[in-house]
Amino acid sequence: MGVAMTVSNVGVEGRPDSKNEKGPEIRLHLVTPAYFETFQIPIVSGRTFSDADGWTLEPAAILTESTARLIFPGENAVSKHVRSQLTEPWHVVVGVVKEIRNGGPLREAQPELYLARRAGYAGNVLRNLAVRTNADPAVTAVLLRQIAADLDHELPVNIQTVDRQVASLTARPRFVAWLLAAFAGVALLLAAAGLYGVAAYLVTQRTRDIGVRMALGATSRLVVLQLMGETVRWIVAGLFLGLALAWASGTTLKSQLVNVSAADGVSWSVALLVLLVALLLAVLRPAARAARVNPVDALRAE
Repeated sequence: MGVAMTVSNVGVEGRPDSKNEKGPEIRLHLVTPAYFETFQIPIVSGRTFSDADGWTLEPAAILTESTARLIFPGENAVSKHVRSQLTEPWHVVVGVVKEIRNGGPLREAQPELYLARRAGYAGNVLRNLAVRTNADPAVTAVLLRQIAADLDHELPVNIQTVDRQVASLTARPRFVAWLLAAFAGVALLLAAAGLYGVAAYLVTQRTRDIGVRMALGATSRLVVLQLMGETVRWIVAGLFLGLALAWASGTTLKSQLVNVSAADGVSWSVALLVLLVALLLAVLRPAARAARVNPVDALRAE
């Protein structure tokens, strides 16, 4: 399907070449037609490669959005001419595509330049072949291995689905995410258990006070609301303290986040809501138990 390499000098027609000055690194790909259709890479402007692009006197090139901004800031890159340090002829830019994270999910998208593979080019050796099919992947793999064996039975063939490759690239981030989620779950359980214990102790200490209030006419609902209200103040104070600590540690966790900002409002809101609900549930039982206290037994408690 294509060959990849890195270049640091991309020439633009009408601009002086700076061979002695190293420019920004751009990932260069030599690809065949249907490359972008196979991987379903969206086209921003222009078109994709056609079968004729590898044979015409004016070969074609396609840029990613970041490359277009880098080489042609504020300009329309389509119909401009570029060349890399590894190719002699000028290539006409026929299209601009969306960014692709070929370096992995944790890396920012690198500027990339795609050239149509030309017949007879010395480095024109296919190392990777991509196939899109609606058939069973296992059946397709057997068919591809048979085709490769018919061409050269000693040819090494390694076939992987895109899902497996993506899973391999995201294995470490997913493991870290599950690990952090497990630690967060344990911390939440410990916090809820600790709050339950404190609330139960406070209810026990205030048994006589609760009995007096109920003897004077306080309802069970009022007792529960009062105890919950007193506890909520401590919960809110703890949440704000935890929020400050989480914000301070956000820079450390930022490197482990994929497509999520460290200051993502939805994530923070959901986390705070889960903590609040869990802690309120931990306090609810001791408060409900306090509401069932018999006033006479409570007055005799001491």
